Amino acid sequence: MAVTDRFRQQHAEILEVVGSLESCLDRVGKAERATVARMALNTLSGKLSIHLAMEDSSLYPRLGSHELSELSDLAQSFCGEMAGIKEVFAAYNRKWVERAIHDDFKAFTTQTRPIIEMLKTRIARENDQLYALYDRAGG
Repeated sequence: MAVTDRFRQQHAEILEVVGSLESCLDRVGKAERATVARMALNTLSGKLSIHLAMEDSSLYPRLGSHELSELSDLAQSFCGEMAGIKEVFAAYNRKWVERAIHDDFKAFTTQTRPIIEMLKTRIARENDQLYALYDRAGG
């Protein structure tokens, strides 16, 4: 079992919640969409928090000091980039409480789609670049 397997599993779980959030933008009935969207955001926020805490406490320190400079450099770059993503997601999550979602679902949808794409892109990059390189290096 590779060190990255648990992180990849967490990514799959996060993407599942992202998919739920994405589908609620178009398919949930008007009366319950704010509640459903906020529940999905709560779940997403929780899963992201756990995942990021695990990465920050164990994976990134290990990768950042790896003997393979390509891997340590990539890890440091990803770690720095994640700080900005965390801030963007935190501000988004604070803004879109259930009442705000209910009051302006169109704006919520407009602001949610780039957040979804940001998370999907980041997860794909981590899986395909960082985790893959670590696995090849004998992680």
